[in-house]
Amino acid sequence: MGPLTALVLLAEIGDIHRFPSARKLASRAGLTPTVRSSDRTVRYGHISKQGDPWLRWILSEAAQTAK
Repeated sequence: MGPLTALVLLAEIGDIHRFPSARKLASRAGLTPTVRSSDRTVRYGHISKQGDPWLRWILSEAAQTAK
């Protein structure tokens, strides 16, 4: 992780302790899948993209670099 990634994460997340779990942070970034369910059928779709666009962008870039 470089200085730009760290700076954007710090600016967008702020205090990490306000998120009780990693799942809550992923939801804040809009990186959780959409879920459609009916009776006993559950379908998971693409990421929801209903969060912070800068946070989602920087986490995606960091994941691509790590890959």
